[in-house]
Amino acid sequence: MTLRLLVTKKGARYTLLYNLLQKFLSPLDLILSLILGIFNRKPEPCIEDNSQSPVVFIIGLPRSGTTILYQKISEYYNVIYTSNFWSLFPFSGKYFKRLITLTPPKNDVKSFYGNSRHLNGVQEGGAILKRWFGNSHFLANISDQKMVSFRKEIEWLHNNFKLPVLIKNTRNCLKIKLLYKIFPQAKFIIVDRDKLDIAYSLYRGRLDFGGIDKNFTTSPPELAQYQNRDPYFQIAAQVFYLKKHMEQQLKQIPEKNFIRVHYSQLKENPHETLRNINTFFDFELRDNKGKKFSSAPLQAKKRKQKPDIIYKFQTAFQELYDTQGED
Repeated sequence: MTLRLLVTKKGARYTLLYNLLQKFLSPLDLILSLILGIFNRKPEPCIEDNSQSPVVFIIGLPRSGTTILYQKISEYYNVIYTSNFWSLFPFSGKYFKRLITLTPPKNDVKSFYGNSRHLNGVQEGGAILKRWFGNSHFLANISDQKMVSFRKEIEWLHNNFKLPVLIKNTRNCLKIKLLYKIFPQAKFIIVDRDKLDIAYSLYRGRLDFGGIDKNFTTSPPELAQYQNRDPYFQIAAQVFYLKKHMEQQLKQIPEKNFIRVHYSQLKENPHETLRNINTFFDFELRDNKGKKFSSAPLQAKKRKQKPDIIYKFQTAFQELYDTQGED
């Protein structure tokens, strides 16, 4: 994260402080988990593959709009979601029921590269998912012991809160097949966005987080073979292969288990998008004191794109299509 960013962006300063606080609280989290776990023991839940505890994964490439969708679903529907508070306490946070079930801020779609504001704002939940997936971006399998542990966690949450569990992390676009193996009952919301818009946003992310030559966020394994190419080609390859992996893995799970949402549709008509999702999942609405869905377009910030940068991405994508086939 650059000094300029820390000086000019409040979200950058918040993110840095949050990450430092997360590391500082880690020992306390483990201690609380041991103590609170003793007083919150429940009968061992069912851990069979046919478990019906509802779990929903929001899946999409980085910079595709998954955070905005996460914010709106968590605001309007009764779900358990990975909040900023829970991610500060990845092991013990689930025991603080009142804090776990807080409603996210209303009509707030601001975030800093996936990091939302407020203690009850949505969070990528990387510290929580790390318990089972480690730091790996691409992961084809995990041990049976970890699978059982993950299932137990979802079962515990459902048994205690009687709500679906909603999880969003961009690395999961490389783990769809694995997630389905762990949770055959899982549902997936796939967020799509124009590849040039994603590429340009990743370009901006590189500039903000260390420079154009530094890789940024979720990466496919194939990216390593393009380290000698220019940064614009690397970004295009990142988008190309992430999309390719995601689509290949979606072909290996039943169509009834996922629904697609396009970022432009979500932005222009969030009401219709949420209604379609609700029809697919049958979520229970939160008690928002009679407040109706807003039909107004989301006020997501749109950065002006430089034509010469877009041209570089178009050229790179064309080369990838010519040499690797369609994504």
